[in-house]
Amino acid sequence: MGTGVSTSFDKGFHLYGKTIFFIAVLLIATGCSHKPKITTPSHKTNMSYQTLIQKAQKKASPQAKKILQKAREMSQKKRVIIRGSCWDYINAIYNQAGFPQKKQKIIFKSKKRGPYAKSGMLKIGDWIYYVNHSFHNVGHSGIFIGWVDKTKKTGLTLSYAGLGRKTPARYKVYDLSSVYHIIRPSK
Repeated sequence: MGTGVSTSFDKGFHLYGKTIFFIAVLLIATGCSHKPKITTPSHKTNMSYQTLIQKAQKKASPQAKKILQKAREMSQKKRVIIRGSCWDYINAIYNQAGFPQKKQKIIFKSKKRGPYAKSGMLKIGDWIYYVNHSFHNVGHSGIFIGWVDKTKKTGLTLSYAGLGRKTPARYKVYDLSSVYHIIRPSK
């Protein structure tokens, strides 16, 4: 039975509970449990790997070319923002390029802790899941563009940061030594 007397422990515990509740609501609200909202901002992005992107477009399979064209259109030309996660953005690119789930082929499937795909398995336009060693070793996904340095397993991807940011996907170099899932558009 309570005594009606509030202690500093009670107040601290109550504040702690409210804080945890607020953080949980915030994480759920910014996660990928909602339908993506698409908007288009008007600012520009730096594209420092233009040559590699152009080479990838020329070397890509017909299916991958559609993926790369749609990815570039959405991220660079129209500057589309999809509220959600990296997965939501790449899924939207694949769908809009004409490759919904039924037109996707799983090439490699593992777990975040491994084993990992050999670098020779990756092809231009693949949707890859990898450990993002540059950001707390979280799972991340993007579209594989090409190798910046294959021996060091650094590759260029088009990926979306997510987390409710109001910026479109971008081309960025990642350590791709820990790729654990590869999806490819099928014919």
